[in-house]
Amino acid sequence: MAPKPAPKPLTLEIPAPTRPAPPAREAPPRAALAPGSPATPATVPPRTRVAPARVYASQQISTIGISVPRGMKPAWQDDRLNPKRAHQTFEGKAQMEQIWTNTVPRRLKTPASPRVTMSTQGSATR
Repeated sequence: MAPKPAPKPLTLEIPAPTRPAPPAREAPPRAALAPGSPATPATVPPRTRVAPARVYASQQISTIGISVPRGMKPAWQDDRLNPKRAHQTFEGKAQMEQIWTNTVPRRLKTPASPRVTMSTQGSATR
C-alpha cells in the first residue's frame, strides 16, 4: 500500500477586524426663538426650558459684572444666586399648576372629593 500524500495546507482569508461605526450623535433640538423672545408650547421643542420675561430680564441685568474674586468662594451654596433659577418647561409648569395655586404664597390645592350618592329607596332583599 502506498503512503497517503500529506494534506495540503488550508489557507483561509480572515477579514481584518472592523470596528462598528460610532453612533451618530444627534444634536439636541434647538429652540427656534432667540433668548428673550416670547415662547409658547407651540413655538418651542418639548423640554425646552423657559422663564417668565420679567425674570429673564432681571437675571440678565443682575449677572453683569458679577463674579467671585480669585481666592474667594461664594457666600451661599443654596441656589439663591443661581442665574437659571425659575427656568422651567411648559410640561413641568402645567403639572405644577395642577397641584399648587397661582397665588402668593402658593398653597397646595386640595383635590375635590368624589361625590358619593346613596339611595334611601333601596329594595330590601329577603
